[in-house]
Amino acid sequence: MPNLKTAIIIILAVFVISIGVFFIPFDDILARLPYISEFYNNTTITITSRNAKSEVFLDSKSYGETPVTISDLKPGRYTFKLTRITDVSGAYEDRYIDIDLERNTEAVIDLEIGPNNLSSGYILYYTKSPVSNGKGYLSVNTDPADATVYIDGEYADKAPINAYMANPKSYSVKVSKTGYENVEFPVIVREGYNLNVKVNLFPIPINIEEQSNGE
Repeated sequence: MPNLKTAIIIILAVFVISIGVFFIPFDDILARLPYISEFYNNTTITITSRNAKSEVFLDSKSYGETPVTISDLKPGRYTFKLTRITDVSGAYEDRYIDIDLERNTEAVIDLEIGPNNLSSGYILYYTKSPVSNGKGYLSVNTDPADATVYIDGEYADKAPINAYMANPKSYSVKVSKTGYENVEFPVIVREGYNLNVKVNLFPIPINIEEQSNGE
């Protein structure tokens, strides 16, 4: 009888554990455990704007004015809202930015909100690469499309660029397109990751006086 009871207990325990594997969100549990959470929630995002301040919101919570750094985030997909701080009501539309945050990585949003739904800057975030061969990858998308991408001063390709293979190290990326202001920034390519880069280019302002003189 004792052996039978032990067997029944083991079977029930295995059954409960099996159910738990499929239905209990262990990611959430691990993220809440003391000490473990320090290593699990180690994703960071920094949000900046160069020439004008923006207020940063996540899940309707304000994190203050740029520059803002939010640490200890769980990996996953997030939507950030950026509201340009201005005295002119209705002059600028809010920006909603969807971004995937990978565990143990740092993401960057450097975006200046302009009028007429225009913006200038870049967004950087990592996703795991399905291939691990000692290399890292770089993917670049631009708005508008077909902008020219330079890496360390060398022509790379026209955007969009998908999974450009590179050695893990720091690089300088420059994006340019005729009629738009250049955007240049540093990046770090990491082994086993794809660095996703989204660049928004701002049109070069037209000088009305110069245009009139030219005519």
